[in-house]
Amino acid sequence: MSTAPTDVRAEHSPHPSRRRRVFVALGLLLTVALIAGGAFWVYSVNASATDDDSTGHTFSGNTGEITMGDLQGNTTVTGTLKFSNSRSIQAGTDGTVTTLPEPGSVLTRGDRLYSIDNVPSFLMSGALPAWRDFVSGMDNGPDVKQLEQNLHDVGNFTEEPDDQFRWATTEAVMKWQEANGQPRTGSLPLGSVVFVSGDLRLGEISSGVGSVWAQAPTCTTRRTPRRSSRPMSNLPTSNSPRSTPP
Repeated sequence: MSTAPTDVRAEHSPHPSRRRRVFVALGLLLTVALIAGGAFWVYSVNASATDDDSTGHTFSGNTGEITMGDLQGNTTVTGTLKFSNSRSIQAGTDGTVTTLPEPGSVLTRGDRLYSIDNVPSFLMSGALPAWRDFVSGMDNGPDVKQLEQNLHDVGNFTEEPDDQFRWATTEAVMKWQEANGQPRTGSLPLGSVVFVSGDLRLGEISSGVGSVWAQAPTCTTRRTPRRSSRPMSNLPTSNSPRSTPP
């Protein structure tokens, strides 16, 4: 019969439905690959277009110059400026006051503090107060070295300061006296020099010219930031200014 060959081919063909499934699967994979590639191409094109757009724009706003510097500010407060550490110091000798400094003035080493019986008292630097006359033959002591250090600082004493009042000290005292318009005696009576540890700003002075300083008059002194000195009769001293509320 004529149908036999057809049946034989049909029996020996290898599972046609399975081949169709393979073809379909390959087709799906190819389609997915093409779709993914298309998506990547679209993304790449869009990204490059975005980059082109970003480089093509320029800033059109206002600009200004930047300058580096320190920030500063001011604050205004109300208060009273005062000096601290005021103290009172008495004169080293008795007598009639003939000259006085002005309140508020600043005195440094070598300045005249006051005059008693027309004999001036000078400011010198040192922490020790004077308690005796400086004369040849006096006992050794730290006050002598302090005096010699002052004479050395102003160029009158050329040797190394020590605690002995020697002939070199007498000569230095005479040089200092001549430079300050005083008689060349070579000795310094008590009260002719006043030692303080820094410059002084004078405050209130309780006595005036013509007063008798036998009763220890008082003056007010305040220390300046540089040095302090032992002021005239009872001067309160201050180290630094301070602000107190009104």
